[in-house]
Amino acid sequence: MVDQVPKTSRGWILTGGLVAAILLILAKLIYLQVFQYKYYFQMSEENRIRVLPRSAMRGKIVDREGRLLASDRPAYTVSIIPSEVSKIDYLAGELAPLLEMDEKAIVRKVADRRTRKYEPVAIRRDLSFPAVCIIEESSELFPGVVYQLDQTRTYYYGKSLCHLIGYTGEVDEREAKDQQFRTGSIIGRAGVERQYDQSLRGIDGVDYLEVSATGRIIGPLEDRPSKDPLMGDELALTIDMDLQMAADSCFGDTLSGAAIFLDPKTGEILALVSKPTFDPNLFAGFVSRSEYQSLAGDERLPLFDRTIRGTYPPGSTAKILTAGAALEEGLITTETHFGPCRGGMQFGNRFFKCWDKRGHGSLGLLAALEQSCDVYFYQLGLKLGLEKWSKYARACGFDQTTGLDIPGEKIGHAPDEKWYEKTYGKYNWNKSVMLNLGIGQGEFLVTPIELAQFYAGVVNHGVVMKPHVIRYLRTPKGETNYYHAEIARGLPFSEETLEILKEGLYRVVQSGTAVRSRIPEVTMGGKTGTAQNPHGEDHSWFVGYAPALDPQILGCVIVENAGHGSTVAAPFVKAVFVKFFQKKGIIKMPPPPLLPLVSAGNGVNSAAN
Repeated sequence: MVDQVPKTSRGWILTGGLVAAILLILAKLIYLQVFQYKYYFQMSEENRIRVLPRSAMRGKIVDREGRLLASDRPAYTVSIIPSEVSKIDYLAGELAPLLEMDEKAIVRKVADRRTRKYEPVAIRRDLSFPAVCIIEESSELFPGVVYQLDQTRTYYYGKSLCHLIGYTGEVDEREAKDQQFRTGSIIGRAGVERQYDQSLRGIDGVDYLEVSATGRIIGPLEDRPSKDPLMGDELALTIDMDLQMAADSCFGDTLSGAAIFLDPKTGEILALVSKPTFDPNLFAGFVSRSEYQSLAGDERLPLFDRTIRGTYPPGSTAKILTAGAALEEGLITTETHFGPCRGGMQFGNRFFKCWDKRGHGSLGLLAALEQSCDVYFYQLGLKLGLEKWSKYARACGFDQTTGLDIPGEKIGHAPDEKWYEKTYGKYNWNKSVMLNLGIGQGEFLVTPIELAQFYAGVVNHGVVMKPHVIRYLRTPKGETNYYHAEIARGLPFSEETLEILKEGLYRVVQSGTAVRSRIPEVTMGGKTGTAQNPHGEDHSWFVGYAPALDPQILGCVIVENAGHGSTVAAPFVKAVFVKFFQKKGIIKMPPPPLLPLVSAGNGVNSAAN
């Protein structure tokens, strides 16, 4: 017979089990309400509260005369709150036609933000009002989809200023983590939008809304007042849009190159053009992957800023560097003659040609600059030597950035003996490299902004100013901070040497290679250049300044694959100079075109005799 457990023992076991269960429940409650209180309170708040960021208006950008170049305008932004969406693939399929987006792009944007699932993910900016109305009227079909009146950037001159002003873009997850940005906020991505982003961006605001369990907005949250955004600062540039448009129009839609116009005394950039261009307004709203890939894959490189990143042989524009170094070293005077030019010269087993096959005969330094005789500067380069040439090239700034306040500037290349030995080997090069370097060819490379800054120093008594595009920053309260001109360096040339160089540059325009670009009302100086290009036709250079005795403007233009500097680049500089001096009243404005008169009686056009 099996022993049975006494009733009293069973009672104690049951009681013990109940007590243990109660203790477990109490322990769980204590754990949830004490130790996990913050976690579950946050979850409750996030389910109850909808946080809607309010982007601050970026500060407007104006030119030196106050003309509006870029500003924000009202626009609708559609966002998705990941925590309120259970079937993102289905939702993306419903939204894609309405937002004119690819489904995968919507899914990808939401997936990138899963770590912040309670924050709205901006999916499409600058959405049309009819599309917003559909989302409002059919909200039950789009769970987790919200919209708000936001703003987007507008660039009023579009392509004409794309590389200078740049464009804006959204902060991604990595940037938000590394730089404490809010994911989805707008920051400057290129140009001055990027350089002065912190001042232009302002401070974002936020709205706290109370929502029901189904996501219906109940109203503003009483215990968390909204924070209004603070607008960014106004940025005034040194750019003159009249000159900018004049320089831009010279290239048309087919030519590639760069143009820089500046005040040599202050370093103020008056026009900055890189061609070809793109429309920065594409980046202000929604840019599809195909649109971006089309731009990035364009063989003409419209996204590439040639003014600060393009490196080219300077061609004959570098001859004043060679001349200045030789004068400063006491190797020549203005009366120094070398062997006559007969269309070229033999050196070793190679014949080095002059641009003029007929030859220039025997010339002194000033005449050699005036006629841009290659043979004269072949011989001068040999006399100067690589060590001295590279020392002066680097002292003139050709191995460093100019300091221009646009991000992404690249450095040119002024080779020296160490570079040749490292690149070709100690005995695999010889002094013949100076024939090319002496005329601005070979391994010598410059950016257009470097060359412009160097020439600005030559015509400014050897004082090299730091180029800049900022004129002032003005806060929303009206406090204005002006930029003050800065000296970058001094050129390694005496005043006597500089006067000789300027005399040569003056002759180039008055009776030399740039004679066809003279302006009757204004004296000019300058230097043409034709740089050999291994990938196609020669590049066309011209650097000019005016007035010759008191320069107020300097222009540096390169036109890729265009031929001689005298026939292509020089007329570009002349056209912008004419506009500049027309504005100053020195050159008369052309009369407006005659329009036909309309007869009030019969509506037939008639012209005055």
